[in-house]
Amino acid sequence: WSVTDDGIEAFTNYKDPGELYRSARTLYAQWRKDNPNEVDSTAPDGTPDDNEVDISEVDSSIESTLEDAEGEAWDQIREHISNMDPFEFQNLIAALLTGMGYHIAWKSPPGPDKGLDILAYTDPLGASGPRIKVQVKRRQDKAPAESIRSFMAILGDKDIGLYVCTGGFTSSAESEVRDQQTRRLTLMDASQMVQLWIEHYDRIPEEHRLLLPLRPIYFLDRALIDGS
Repeated sequence: WSVTDDGIEAFTNYKDPGELYRSARTLYAQWRKDNPNEVDSTAPDGTPDDNEVDISEVDSSIESTLEDAEGEAWDQIREHISNMDPFEFQNLIAALLTGMGYHIAWKSPPGPDKGLDILAYTDPLGASGPRIKVQVKRRQDKAPAESIRSFMAILGDKDIGLYVCTGGFTSSAESEVRDQQTRRLTLMDASQMVQLWIEHYDRIPEEHRLLLPLRPIYFLDRALIDGS
C-alpha cells in the first residue's frame, strides 16, 4: 500500500472521517455513472468485481446517511431545548422575534408573569403596528385548550397573540384557535420554532445565537441533478 498525492490532499482537506467517507462514495458513484463500460481495476483478471458497488445502492446509502444525520441533529436540538432554563428559552424566543424584525418592548422577569412572557411591536416605538403578546411554555406534554383560552383572555381586540409550546398542542387547542372569531392567535411548536430559527439565523443578534448555536452541513442533492 502507498499514499498517492490525491490521498495526501484528501487527508489534508477532510478532517472529519465521516465527511471523507461520504465524499469518496459520492465521487465513486459519479465516476461509475460517467464510465459505465469501465471495469473495476480491483478485479485480478480485469473483469468486473463481484463486489462492485451499484450506483443506485450508493445513492440510496447517501440518502439514508442524510436522513440519519437530520434525525440525529433534530434529537440533539430537542434535547438541548428541553434542558434549557425556562427563562433562557424565553430569551431564545425573544431573540427569534428580533431576528424576524420585531422589536422587544418587555420580557417577563423571574416570578409570576400573569400569562404574559414577551411584549413586542412591529416598530421601535410601537406606533405603527399591532401589539404582540407572547406566552412561552417549555414542556413535554401538549398544551390543552384551557391554556389557550386563558391566554386569549389577556388579548385585546387589536393584539396579536403568539403561544409557543415545545410539546405542541392538543387537537382541541388547535380547534379553539381555528374557531376563534375575535382574537388573532398563532400557535408555534418546537419544530416550527426551530425552522424559523434556521431561516432567520443570520439576522439573530450574534450574542443570542449562543442560545441555540447551529452549523449547516451541505449534501449534494443528486435527485435534483438527475431530474428524478
